[in-house]
Amino acid sequence: MSASRGRGQSPDEGDEADAAEHIQDELPICAETRMAIWLPHGSSGYADHGGGINVCQEEKMAIKRSMLYTATARYITMEAITFFIYAFASIFVIVNPVAGLITFISLTSGMTVDERNGVAKRSATVACLLAIVFAVSGELVLRFFGVTVDCLRVAGGILLFAVALDMMHARVSRESVTTEEIRDATRREDVSIFPIAIPLLAGPGAITTVILVMKTGSALELKIMVILAILLTFALSYLVFRFANRINKIIGVTGSLVITRVMGLLLGAIAVNFVSIGVWNLYKSMI
Repeated sequence: MSASRGRGQSPDEGDEADAAEHIQDELPICAETRMAIWLPHGSSGYADHGGGINVCQEEKMAIKRSMLYTATARYITMEAITFFIYAFASIFVIVNPVAGLITFISLTSGMTVDERNGVAKRSATVACLLAIVFAVSGELVLRFFGVTVDCLRVAGGILLFAVALDMMHARVSRESVTTEEIRDATRREDVSIFPIAIPLLAGPGAITTVILVMKTGSALELKIMVILAILLTFALSYLVFRFANRINKIIGVTGSLVITRVMGLLLGAIAVNFVSIGVWNLYKSMI
């Protein structure tokens, strides 16, 4: 039992005294503020000067500000994490490196392992840089052409929905790569830039998506989350292409088509969301 518990003190009073002694070493605040923390509300245990309670008001305000900052930081962190998940899902399903797996294998079939890995690295890097450039400068491009974000939402949503229909029917979307482009690529020495990086990974749909998602995040931390989502998407794309043969053996053609159909369904939902928001905002701007 603590030595601070005097004769005649109840057990509860003694516990409060022990707690008050312990907090003195933990919090660099004045004695009055310590009493304000531990004594019940309305207690008369303060020295009264001029009809007021003698408490360190500045330190009490500092504690309140600290608690407010902590709560705000937690809210911002949760919002940023939620937005990162949304941004990553939106970008990854339109890039969809799993759907381009067969195309990558066919275009690099005559290469050595080192050459194939080099193609995977260059294509993912170029596509990632292109997506970041459009994410950062997309608003300037729209202003240059006099296009509003809501118009891009509607047009981009329609484009993404068409891509989603192709994905759900397990067809190679002409938005990402065409048969003519694949046929032309077989005669090229370097296929990392075209058609793998552009347009297989970073096609019109992916560019539209990164612009719209970047515009959705108004705060700086949310825009940073979009950049991180782009980096993660193309890092995973590089890993998928690097281990393309192993992945193809594991999941096979059927597994690839199943994954593509599921991603097509998600992409369709995202496309409808883009169109609905764009149409509603355009309607409000006209009334």
